[in-house]
Amino acid sequence: MPFTKPTRQRIRVVVVTGLGGGLLVIGTICLFLPVPGTPTIITGLVILSTEHAWPKRMLQKIPQWMNRVRGFKPHARTAAALWVKGFIGRIHKIVRRY
Repeated sequence: MPFTKPTRQRIRVVVVTGLGGGLLVIGTICLFLPVPGTPTIITGLVILSTEHAWPKRMLQKIPQWMNRVRGFKPHARTAAALWVKGFIGRIHKIVRRY
């Protein structure tokens, strides 16, 4: 028996939320271990942003947060901020394909 369109959408939301939320939890745990957790957290937010609005708002603020943490001016375009934007864009393209 094939799934109907609303059922597929619900399954997608549940899978995306579970996968993205799991990556957020793992990334948060990795912040306290000698393992880089920031890329895992960003990946989790990108996956969640395909179905929810709040991760999109957080992803837009990441370059500003990075500039503040590093002591740069908020309007300065650093290499790290550009790298994060490129990383987010690539992951978002990959996730949107599926």
